[in-house]
Amino acid sequence: MADEHFRKFIWDDNTLYEILMGMFQMKIMEQLLVFCGAHHAANLVIFADDDQASGLGIYRDFLFRINPTVVPKGERSEMVIPTDHQAFNAWLEFMEIVL
Repeated sequence: MADEHFRKFIWDDNTLYEILMGMFQMKIMEQLLVFCGAHHAANLVIFADDDQASGLGIYRDFLFRINPTVVPKGERSEMVIPTDHQAFNAWLEFMEIVL
């Protein structure tokens, strides 16, 4: 019962929903950068359609480049994010400011 009330409370409050989604996206990016660093990946590449890409606006300041590309599922935006120590530290600084 409490879960239902909580979900309704979040869904009915657009500002709260946006804040929670932003925090969720920041934590996901942090974990992705840690994973990429542990596996020595030079870049993180995200393929997204237009709707998905617009929802990833929080990452735009950290993107290396955005390229339109065609994949088997159609046209997508290829978003390339560097995963070096400098990018990771910039992300942590961004999170400190926002959170």
